[in-house]
Amino acid sequence: MSTYETGPGGSNSPVPSIDFDNITKAWNLTREKQGIWAGALLVMFLILLAMNVGSYLADLTLTGNATSNPRDRTAEQVTLSAILQVISSILYAAVNAFFMGGLFKMAFKQLRGESLEISDLFTGRDLFLPLWGASLLISLGVSSGMLFCFLPGLLLSGLWMFTIPLIVDKRMGVLEAMGKSFETLRPHMWSAVGYQIVVGLISALGVLLCGIGIIFTAPITYLAIAILYRQFFPDSEGYSGPRLQMPLPPTAR
Repeated sequence: MSTYETGPGGSNSPVPSIDFDNITKAWNLTREKQGIWAGALLVMFLILLAMNVGSYLADLTLTGNATSNPRDRTAEQVTLSAILQVISSILYAAVNAFFMGGLFKMAFKQLRGESLEISDLFTGRDLFLPLWGASLLISLGVSSGMLFCFLPGLLLSGLWMFTIPLIVDKRMGVLEAMGKSFETLRPHMWSAVGYQIVVGLISALGVLLCGIGIIFTAPITYLAIAILYRQFFPDSEGYSGPRLQMPLPPTAR
C-alpha cells in the first residue's frame, strides 16, 4: 500500500506505508518453497540444539558437578559455570546472527525469482561481524526498553526492524543500519510495531505446535519483513512492492 506526495515539478511519487497484506504474500511464497525453507530451518535448529547440548555437557564436565542439586556446588564451580554460560550465550548469539543473514539472503533471492538452496543458509559469513554486532545491540536495546513498562522495548523492536535487511542488502555498518531503520520507520512507528508483533506471533505459533512447527512459520517472518523492506528500499531493478512483477502463486496476486 502506498500514499502519494508531491515531488519536484509537481509530480506525484509513491510513499510506502506498512502493508499488512505482505504477510499473506509471505505465506504464499513460503508454501511455494516450503521444502527448502523447512530444510534450511531444520539444519539451523539442529546446529543450535547441538550447541546447547555441548554447552550443558561442558558445564557438567568442567565444573565437576555430578549432582543435580545446585546447592552442592562449590563457589569455584558456580563461578566457572557462570563464565561458561556467558561464553555459551555469546557464541549462540553469534551463530544465530550468522544464520539470520543467510535467511534474509534467501528471502531476497526468492523475491527476485531466483532458485533457493538449503546451502544458502550459510551465505551470511561475509557479513558475520556486523550481523553479530547489530543483533547484540538490538537485543540489549530492546531488553533494556522492556524494563520500562514494556512499551519502549516494543517500539525499538519495530523501529529497528530493517536493521538486519539493510546490513544484508546495502552492506551498511551496524550503527548506520540501525539509524537508517529508525529514521525510515519513525513516521510509521505504531504500524511498524504492529507488523513486528504479528509476524512475531506467527513464529511463536510454530513453537507452540510441538516446537517443530517453527520451521514452517519462521520463513513467513523473514519473507514478510523482506517484502516490506523492498517497498521502502527498491533494488537495482526498481522493485518497490506494489509495482513488482514477482513470481507469486495465483492466490497471492
